[in-house]
Amino acid sequence: MLLSRKIRSIVLPVLIGFTLFSCSDNSTGVNSNDQKATLNGSVADGTSQNKQLAEKSNHAGRLVSAARITSNGSLEVIEGTETETDASGDFTVEVDASAANHIVVVAESAVGETSAFVATELENDNSYTVKPLNAESKAETSVYSEVVARGNTDLIHKADIALLVTSEAASEINSSSSYAAQFASALANNAEVRSEFFNEYSSSSDLENALQAITEAHIQYDQSLETSGGSSNNASNTFINATLQAYADAGLQTSDVAKLMHLQAEIIQNSMESSSIEIKNSTRLSASVMASIALDNAIKAEAESSSASDATVDAIVDAGTKLKTSIATSSGASSEISAAFNTYHQEIRTAFENDGSTEGTVVVAVDSEINATGGAKFEFENSLSSLLQLNSITSVYTDFSAQVQSSVQTQSELLGEVDTDVVTDIVVLMNIFA
Repeated sequence: MLLSRKIRSIVLPVLIGFTLFSCSDNSTGVNSNDQKATLNGSVADGTSQNKQLAEKSNHAGRLVSAARITSNGSLEVIEGTETETDASGDFTVEVDASAANHIVVVAESAVGETSAFVATELENDNSYTVKPLNAESKAETSVYSEVVARGNTDLIHKADIALLVTSEAASEINSSSSYAAQFASALANNAEVRSEFFNEYSSSSDLENALQAITEAHIQYDQSLETSGGSSNNASNTFINATLQAYADAGLQTSDVAKLMHLQAEIIQNSMESSSIEIKNSTRLSASVMASIALDNAIKAEAESSSASDATVDAIVDAGTKLKTSIATSSGASSEISAAFNTYHQEIRTAFENDGSTEGTVVVAVDSEINATGGAKFEFENSLSSLLQLNSITSVYTDFSAQVQSSVQTQSELLGEVDTDVVTDIVVLMNIFA
């Protein structure tokens, strides 16, 4: 088996893209009494992370090893960790967690070498589950290798990679190292604006708490993918919801979480302008799925705290369900995503228009005002086109909110007293995506 001998001796280049989601950066464990970390997983021949769709290898003897990502982003097999898959494609790798930083798993598969990384810090005398190794996990590892080479592992969270890289983008990433580099740049921009957002709306310590919770969700995600019969769609939705909840538990209001998802979607797209259509659609879809869930959560919460009738709240719930379905079943093309959010905006507006309450009337009046020619919405959208060049990215949202709130106060004086904060949040949320 020539490939088996080859993988033991060469340094694998950074072009090999892998994604191990139970391992760690900056391991510091001490290997006393020959204790090691145990990595369990399987080799799959497909591209999907759904174990039922990406069939596990049905051949024994595929070589599997632990490897370190070097400072230049290449992969180097760790001697003494070699093992082979059983007849079902399953494996167990033992590795001294103190032997290297940025440990991943590499393996043979029917489509060539593949790999994966682990979601959490690797420590000796502990067991970890790695997501199925396939083309998608290989692409994730390629991106992570680029992150390591740039020295950005303290900035970019592994879950960010897992949430953004999809099977649709995997073939593109695996075909060219330039795409992995683009993802690494986009993720760095994304992480920086997230830090700025938390500094504005919460605190850096709250962000650290959120990231810890997201790591736990990431671990559960990888385990569910490796579990027989697990659904990748269900696992992904659970992972996304846990991520959004982690931000909320860390001090962000649900409306702020939605703004953060909008900001991150904009930053990712601005950062990927030179990518292929396939990658742009894939990343737009990933970001929009998260954004649609966060937006639905936020507007439902605001509507329930307003004076809106039960019928209005029900209509808003229905609109949110349709939005999430439209986004999730789209190709990720800009026209499809825009159409879904525009339809949602109109359905929310119609729900408040039919509500008959003073708050509903103010929502419609302010929505009309800011969407008029030269209105606040026009200024907001212009600012979004140059997000990466702004000194303060969060100012785009605070300025827009301030303009909307001023309009709400004016309309309230004319039409009747309302909860200014609630109405402002509703109008801002229904407009930032549309």
